[in-house]
Amino acid sequence: MTSLVFNATPSIYLARVSLIEKLRELPEEKYLPQSVYEEVVTKGKERGLADAFKIEKTVKEGVIKIKTPSNYDFTKHLLENPKIHLTDAEAISLAKELQAIALMDEEEARAMANLEKISNHGTIYLLFRLLKKNVITKEELIDYLNKMIREGGRCSTELYSKIITTLNSF
Repeated sequence: MTSLVFNATPSIYLARVSLIEKLRELPEEKYLPQSVYEEVVTKGKERGLADAFKIEKTVKEGVIKIKTPSNYDFTKHLLENPKIHLTDAEAISLAKELQAIALMDEEEARAMANLEKISNHGTIYLLFRLLKKNVITKEELIDYLNKMIREGGRCSTELYSKIITTLNSF
C-alpha cells in the first residue's frame, strides 16, 4: 500500500478544520518530513497556532511519523529551483524514497514532483480518500472544504465546480 507524505499546507488545513484526527482511519502509513514538522509544529507553537498543537498530537499518537529523506543529493537537486522551499524538497524527496504520494497544494512543488515523476496530489485528494473510505459523508466533505476556504485555503471557482460535479457522480 502506498504511503502518504504530507507537506505543510495539507497538514495545516486538515488541522485547522479538525479533520487531521480522522487520518487514523486511512490505512496508509503517513509521514511528515522533519523540515515540515519544524515549520508547522515547532514554529507554529511558538506563534501559538492551534493547528500546530493538533498536528503535534497526531504525531505523538503515532498517526503521522516524522522522517527525514536519506537522499540529501536529490533534496539538494530539488532546491536548485529557487521556487522550491526546503519543506517542498523534503516532501518530494521522501515521497520518491518511499515510493509514496506527496501531498502538496503549492503549484510549483507539484510541478517539480511531476517533472521528477513522483506521484502527488493536494488536500482535495485527501477529502475524497476519506469519503471513499466512508470516514466522512458527501455533505461533510463540502462542509470541510468550505471551512478550509474560510480559514484561508485557496480553491478556484473552477476547482470548486469540479468538486461538486464529482460529488454528484459519486
